[in-house]
Parts: sequence; structure tokens; C-alpha cells
Amino acid sequence: MTGHSHDTEAYAEYLRGRHAFARWTPTDARRAITFFRRSSELDPECALPYTGLAKCYVFLGATGNMAQSEAYPEAEAAARRALSLEESAGEAHSAMGLIHLFQHRDWPSAYRSFQKALTLTPGSAEVHQLYSMYLRTLGDDEAALAEAEAALQLDPLSTPVKQSYAEALAAAGELDRAEALLKAILAEDPDFRASVESLGWAKVMGGDHEAALEYFEQLPGLAGFPGAGAAVRGYAYGKLGRSK
Repeated sequence: MTGHSHDTEAYAEYLRGRHAFARWTPTDARRAITFFRRSSELDPECALPYTGLAKCYVFLGATGNMAQSEAYPEAEAAARRALSLEESAGEAHSAMGLIHLFQHRDWPSAYRSFQKALTLTPGSAEVHQLYSMYLRTLGDDEAALAEAEAALQLDPLSTPVKQSYAEALAAAGELDRAEALLKAILAEDPDFRASVESLGWAKVMGGDHEAALEYFEQLPGLAGFPGAGAAVRGYAYGKLGRSK
């Protein structure tokens, strides 16, 4: 990874942020922001914590857990700060790719940012993972699956990387393989909400809305608040012709 801080505590805070963000929940994304901000305060000249901040704010805005009018400007400011500190940091370009993708809906600029990131850090599983997500957004499921597989080969132990690979498998119609991987993730980490929700969507894609609802109904308990997953539960109820 580029741009390691020379301040050991700053880098430790950055790693704590990455660990928290890898949980893929709104609460953990906010925890990660606290770590990344602390890292940037300890070493203001290091680009890495700003890339972490950008990705957290994109996540919060894209998932509806923060107003996009608030989240996306924070994300873009952090990504641009990272680029100003280290233009050769692939992580910064991948963060900018997310800004172009989610905030500006500028597919060509997002493509250029991800390609720059891949050129600068071809061994980064996260960059391949994010590029896979970009390709899925464009509907290129075959290419997205190849990128997700490349990410998995680079970091086979990463839960987010495995989750992204499962999502790419499902999008490509490989539902049995996707479900098997999602269940393997949950065998290791039963509280990983993204995999529970993805299993629900895999069941939806397979036409089994009753089984999908069983997964979606686990989300409030995992999140710790009753409103979690309300939209997806409502979708399943609607498909089943039920109100609740």
C-alpha cells in the first residue's frame, strides 16, 4: 500500500479505521471515520486516511444512512485532499472513482480513475473489488466477475472481498455458487449483515420470496434497531401478497 505514515500511531489509527469499515455497517462506518480523522490529525501529510474517509462517506450516502447532500461533498473533499497529498496513490484514485460513480454519475471519469488506480496499484485487492462494483453498475456482469475473482485471488481472507465476489456471482446468474460463498462467510462471521441481505436477494433472484423474507427478517436483530431492512422486507411482503 502506498503512502504509509511515518507516524506509527497515525498508521495504527488508519488500520483501525479499515478494520471497522470492513464490517460494512453504518455504525462501523461512523466508527471508521473517527479513526481516519484521528489518523489524519496525527499525520496530516499522509494520503491514506483521507481515502478511508472518502469511502466511508460514499458508503453512508449511497446506502441512505446520511443525506447525500452532506455525505458526498465530504467524500469528494477527502478524495481530493488525498490526491493533493499523493497523486501517485492508487487508493486516492479509486476513492475519486467512487465520487464520479455515485455523486456525479460520470461513468467515463469513474472509468479513468479506476484505470489509473489499477495502473498504480495492480496488486490492491480493494481496487479490483471497487472496479468490479463499477462494472456491475454498468451491467457488465462478466467483466465484473473477473475483477471480483482477481480481488479474491489477491486477498482470499478478506470478508468484504469475498462478499463482493458473491455479489458478482449472483449478478452473473451463478446463484448456487453465490449462496454457498455467502453461507461460508456467515459460518465464519454470523453477524455480517451484508451477507444475510445478499442471501435474501439471491433467493429473490431465484424466485423464492418466502426464503428471501426469512433472511430479510434477520436484519433488524443484526442491526440492533427495528427499522433496519424495512425496504427489503416490504419488497418481499409485496411479492408474497402480504402486508406483514
